[in-house]
Amino acid sequence: MGPDSAVEMPAKITSEDFSAYGRAGVRAVLLHIGAVDPAELASGAKLPDLHSPKWFPELEPTLRSLVAGGSSHAHGTARPPESVNE
Repeated sequence: MGPDSAVEMPAKITSEDFSAYGRAGVRAVLLHIGAVDPAELASGAKLPDLHSPKWFPELEPTLRSLVAGGSSHAHGTARPPESVNE
C-alpha cells in the first residue's frame, strides 16, 4: 500500500450505472483493488475480468488491500455533507 501502489485507471464501461449515484448527489468512490498475484500480472498474460467465471482473487492480499484502502478512504472522507465543498 502507499502512493507508489496507486495508479489512475483508464476509463472503462464496467460500472456504467455507478455515475448515477454522483448525479443524484450521493458521494461515492469506486475503488479497484488488485486481486491477482503480482507475478501473474507482470507476466503479461490475459487475465479474466471481474465477472468472468475464471476470475479467482488471491484471497489474503486482496482482503488486506481492500480493508486498508476502504478504511483509508472512509477516514479521509467521513465528514458531514455540508463541509464537502469547503
